[in-house]
Amino acid sequence: MPALNLTREQEAALKKLRVRDFEQDLRTFTAKQLRAEFRARSSGRMMARTLTRNAVYQAATWGIEGKAPKISGNLRSLYYQWVKPIVAKLPELLLTKTDFYELTSEALELFVGELHLFKYRDLDLVDERWENRFISDGRNPHLLLFAEKNGFVQFLQEAARTYGLTSVALGGSPSHLSSEYLAAQLKEKLKTLEPLVLFGITDYDPAGADIARAFAQQLSRQGLQVKEQHELITPKAFEVFELKTLRFSVPKKSPALVTRWLKATGGIEGKAFGLEADALPKARLSALVAQSLAPFLRKEITNRRDKGTKT
Repeated sequence: MPALNLTREQEAALKKLRVRDFEQDLRTFTAKQLRAEFRARSSGRMMARTLTRNAVYQAATWGIEGKAPKISGNLRSLYYQWVKPIVAKLPELLLTKTDFYELTSEALELFVGELHLFKYRDLDLVDERWENRFISDGRNPHLLLFAEKNGFVQFLQEAARTYGLTSVALGGSPSHLSSEYLAAQLKEKLKTLEPLVLFGITDYDPAGADIARAFAQQLSRQGLQVKEQHELITPKAFEVFELKTLRFSVPKKSPALVTRWLKATGGIEGKAFGLEADALPKARLSALVAQSLAPFLRKEITNRRDKGTKT
């Protein structure tokens, strides 16, 4: 019997992906059995992605069903417990440049983020970015300040204390797993979930714009409504001298992406130049945050010098 109560659409999607329920633990399959199940008939090559997806699917469904222990670790734990033992039996896969950890992460994101088969928490996966998150104390629960880089953690913590908002350091690209835990924390701590106004501290370049957009989309997937989104790192925050000395040429590995970003933002003086978020002096960033938040604040903020008083 399948471990999940799947919809017809989900069943059809899994069938198309060649993912199914196996009665036998895939980790106990012999190399011969694995080749029989996951080798392409046309080329004779092992289907690495299909193999990984089936391993991850079995790990998840068996953990939920109670047929196997839940992961109780991070994504790498899932890889070590389920995927690596299978791949180790197939020398032809070990000789390739395939990154099976990346395939593991990709498979899990597919099952959780796109197909909605289960949640990360259902596998007891550890949220590795919990220390980068500061939940609103209730004064301004509708405001969320986030930064692309971990170097802003202390800045974000101070902002959360000062304004009573929620703040998050993403540590690079936003994680579906961490976004799920963030949403769960907000739902648990705040009595009423209001539409969020997001303020982003990301690099002024196509990658930074993608990070901001992806984070908002992930929050929406978790049932949080995003009302508005504001990017704080823009050319307007810098002085003329800084725009000439601190700017960098945007990498053109994805020309279409750069073109879209340039059309949407104007770059710097109409050219594909970007700015690092870290390049803006923190004192000026603090002033920019205060100015940007002001129209949205509902309750008193805590004075930074004397946290026992209100202003």
